[in-house]
Amino acid sequence: MPPFSRSVLAVLAGIAVGVALIAGVGAASTQLYPLPAGLDVNNREAMSNYAATLPLAAFLVVLAGYAVGGLGGGYLAARLAPSAPARHAGAIALFLVVASVINLRAIPHPGWFWVANLVVVLVFPLLAARLRS
Repeated sequence: MPPFSRSVLAVLAGIAVGVALIAGVGAASTQLYPLPAGLDVNNREAMSNYAATLPLAAFLVVLAGYAVGGLGGGYLAARLAPSAPARHAGAIALFLVVASVINLRAIPHPGWFWVANLVVVLVFPLLAARLRS
């Protein structure tokens, strides 16, 4: 397989694994902290009020999901990369930053969570590339 094709597949596989891991931890989080009955998830004000009631642990579980997803996706992309594993893991980090900003803008989150989330999705894929070596 040509190196360019292998690079594209490495990044796509890393994205798929990272998103699946984040979604899996997110699903577990909704089991621990279920949405109240009747909550309109499309109502920004209602979601903001709900988020304000969540305990710190709920946000930490979500952050753990991003860490696990970043590690898993970054590691896989770096492992499958034909060369420059850190660059491939960096592509996963970039994807997760963009996806996180979209999510953070769509669903209200506390300010500290914005910072923590963006740090986690930047650092953990790159840490995974180092683990790969």
